[in-house]
Amino acid sequence: MKKHLIILFLIIDALTYGQINTTKGDCEIIKIDDIRSFPGSNDLVLYYYSFDGLNWNLFNHTQEQYREGLIFTVKDDIRGFISVDDDSVSPYVGPLYIKGEALTNVGSHPNPNLLVDNCEKQIAQTPPNKPIPCNFRRIGIPTQYYYIIPCSPHLASVPITSKSTCFENHDAKVTFLFDRDLQTNEYFLLNLMTITANSTPVPPQVKYVYKDNYIDRKISFTGLDSGTFYLRYQTFQEGNPTPFSDNNSDHFTIDAVMPLTFNVRAYNPKCNNDKVDLTIEADGGTPPYFYNNLNGETEIINGVTQVKKFSLIHLTKIKKL
Repeated sequence: MKKHLIILFLIIDALTYGQINTTKGDCEIIKIDDIRSFPGSNDLVLYYYSFDGLNWNLFNHTQEQYREGLIFTVKDDIRGFISVDDDSVSPYVGPLYIKGEALTNVGSHPNPNLLVDNCEKQIAQTPPNKPIPCNFRRIGIPTQYYYIIPCSPHLASVPITSKSTCFENHDAKVTFLFDRDLQTNEYFLLNLMTITANSTPVPPQVKYVYKDNYIDRKISFTGLDSGTFYLRYQTFQEGNPTPFSDNNSDHFTIDAVMPLTFNVRAYNPKCNNDKVDLTIEADGGTPPYFYNNLNGETEIINGVTQVKKFSLIHLTKIKKL
């Protein structure tokens, strides 16, 4: 009966007296420092977590890690939240209860809880006018309650960029790869931000992405010019105006396409009716370069007859008849 009464007390404490944070993302750091005034060198500190306030699991940390309290992230330290050790699984969403206790003067006893239990029984059996027969104690650390929401997926690699196809085109592209799938009711809000040399504000390119069009965890922005950018991104649950987190990528650059320029130098023949040497130097544009056959030779490509083209590297010499 006594055991049941203790459990009931813990449930009431968890639901009524705990510190409440209803919007804790699973990637955020949770810190509980209620033990800053103790323990001593012979004290043992234990922390427990629960998803329902009834069934408790022990945190797997060393005693030394508890000297300044409990510091952890849901995603990294409580792998049971996502069932397996795999970031591709949807994050845990729901309640999280944390409680702790300090066992005083237990030292390195192999069964400190039994030591304190026996001590508490002795205290319970000691008449009020007699000294307390032992100095082992269990000091409860107040239960704290959080409602966990997943943080946004994070970038899994550097952005993949491609330049415009031509100097006057505006079809540069960037693709972002993320580290997990979206939940059924989760969606992205992304802002592609442009960085200017004089800090002149440029309206961001805004994109909403839902699970159905989030293919292979990739999101692309197209129709871009060259420049320096960064991505600001977060996810929401449908019907919940609170974002899971607000994240910024590192700055990245899409290089400009230089206009095609070329120089042609002619070397006059030494004799009348001799051939002319031409040297063509090309730069800029989008390699590879080509030039039309100067003798008018043709070729058929996909059923179409056209002047034959020859590859031009950066410096090519040709002879004109």
